[in-house]
Parts: sequence; structure tokens; C-alpha cells
Amino acid sequence: LLKVVENDRAPSVEASHNRIILQVRKGWDEKRKQQMLDAWYRDNLRAAVPAIVAKWEKLMDVKVTRIFVQRMKTKWGSCNHRNGSIRLNTDLAKKPRQCLEYILVHGADGHGHVLLLATGIGETIVHELDTLFLDQLHHIGSIHCH
Repeated sequence: LLKVVENDRAPSVEASHNRIILQVRKGWDEKRKQQMLDAWYRDNLRAAVPAIVAKWEKLMDVKVTRIFVQRMKTKWGSCNHRNGSIRLNTDLAKKPRQCLEYILVHGADGHGHVLLLATGIGETIVHELDTLFLDQLHHIGSIHCH
């Protein structure tokens, strides 16, 4: 649930268990409110990604050199295995951490490309990761990453 509060205080975004409070200055238009909320989501995603990447880089012996966060219309993410970069959809910030981790580790971009793993990974490992993450996602409830 999003609650918008208009007042004369400094703009801010706060999150609780089931609510986001967007505090803006009086007179802000919808576009400006959306820009502030988008920036907050982007910042939260950027803050969450490094720990997940560090964990899986060690386990999978890969190196991520750059992470980009941007609006994407049709996929959760993409990668360039040649230079070790990953692009993530800002909408992932709205999903549970388990979905972000799944997308980073196995995250198909619609064509079966794996974000963190680069190329040449065996189908057995992909299947094991799918089983691990999907079991975790089902355990915490009905969560849809896609």
C-alpha cells in the first residue's frame, strides 16, 4: 500500500511491513512523485545486490564487474558475460529478496540466459538451482517473480 503525504517537510520515503509512505512537498505533480519513488526503489535495489552477488560469486567462481539498474519493459535482467556486467530491472525492488536472488543467480531474461553464471554452465547445475530456489519460494508462500 502506498500512502502519499503532502506537507512542508523534506521529501522522503519510508517503508514498513506492508506500507510505503511517500512524503512530498505540497504541489508536487504526479510525475515528480513517481520520480522520487522510482529513485527510492533504484537505491534500494542497488543496496541489496552487492551482498547477493558477493555470496554467489564465491560459490560459482564468477566475477561481476559492473551492475546497472534501469527501467526495462520486457525482462527482469540481462548480462554481458564477456565483460561481467549485469543489468537489472528496477521493478525487482518491488519483489521479495528471494526473487531478486533467483533472478541474479539463474534469472532468465526470456531466452534462458543466466545473469550471474555466464555461459557454459551445465544443465544439472541450473536444474539444482531451480529446485533450490523454487522450493524456497514456495515455502514462503505464493510468490511470482515473473
